[in-house]
Amino acid sequence: MSTRAAIVTGASTGIGLAITTALCEDGFAVTMAARREPRLLAAADALRSQGHVVSTIAADVTADDAGDELVAAHLDRFGRLDVVIANAGWGTNGTVADSPAEDLDRMLRINVAAPFSLAAAAIPAMRRSVDEPASTASSWFVVVSSMAGQWPVPGFAGYAAAKAAAVSLARSIAAEEAMTGVRSCAICPAFVATDMTAWLGETIPADTMLDACDVAETVRFLLRLSPNASVTELVLRRAGASDQHAP
Repeated sequence: MSTRAAIVTGASTGIGLAITTALCEDGFAVTMAARREPRLLAAADALRSQGHVVSTIAADVTADDAGDELVAAHLDRFGRLDVVIANAGWGTNGTVADSPAEDLDRMLRINVAAPFSLAAAAIPAMRRSVDEPASTASSWFVVVSSMAGQWPVPGFAGYAAAKAAAVSLARSIAAEEAMTGVRSCAICPAFVATDMTAWLGETIPADTMLDACDVAETVRFLLRLSPNASVTELVLRRAGASDQHAP
């Protein structure tokens, strides 16, 4: 069995793949979860070709029992769970007055309900990893939220509300697990240059956005903290943004 092991959702591209790569480079075995199996398998094969240990699960994180099934499959393969990165997410624009109810429902299911269920399934195994004799491993449940969850901007009301709830989830886990050694943090980046933000290219050029590796390095920062340190949220702004609250 691996010394340390992690689960990353939304792991086939963008932020999720960057975090997965960083974890692999730091010696983790990783279960990669994503909806689109061809992309997922291609990403996993590329990591294996570099000598990394990864497993794949093609799954919709919003499906019933998805969290339980993902954690069970991970433990069956690797035997322990130290880190979970709840990165799978989705959002669309819309004001309070004109957002379709189905869009809000989907954003809440993906950005809030899915990581909530995953945390419920993962925390018992994460506690066991912390409790192992002479364990020095960090145990973190990380939610990839958004700067919109801190400072909403007009036209993204549903997305901002869902991401704010994701931040609150990380705070709740941190408070509830404070005495067990399981820590939690919400990472709240501004726009990151990925496929999801390509539509913004005319107004916010990709070369002015954050890089997915910036978020991965933030995860590395958390994992290198001493057991005495707790960080419940981290905001990553774009350098040079004209408004301090602008994404």
